[in-house]
Amino acid sequence: MKKNILIGVITMIFFGVIVTGYSKTPAELSAISSGKEIRKIITKSIKYPDFGYKKDMYGDVEITFTVSEEGNIDIKKISSENDDLKNYVKEQISNITIKDVSHPVNQKYSVTLAFWPS
Repeated sequence: MKKNILIGVITMIFFGVIVTGYSKTPAELSAISSGKEIRKIITKSIKYPDFGYKKDMYGDVEITFTVSEEGNIDIKKISSENDDLKNYVKEQISNITIKDVSHPVNQKYSVTLAFWPS
């Protein structure tokens, strides 16, 4: 009987640790939700550049950034094999302000934009 109780207690502790380790706090859930919204705004705002058609340009641009309290995007890192696309994204992102999205200030976000002529 004592053995069954001990096994039951150990099992409850084990599952409690697992559930606690995988649960998210409201702040973490909010950051995930705001991250999705911010990524959506950026991907909708930056389209394939007109000059890219003439050069048949394609490639990915990876951006790591934070968003200020005012909604301004501060690029922390930007990389691409194509310098023209990288500079284009850097210029375009400076024109975007994140409005109407509650977000943690100075939270790092990452977005990869894929550019292909259509």
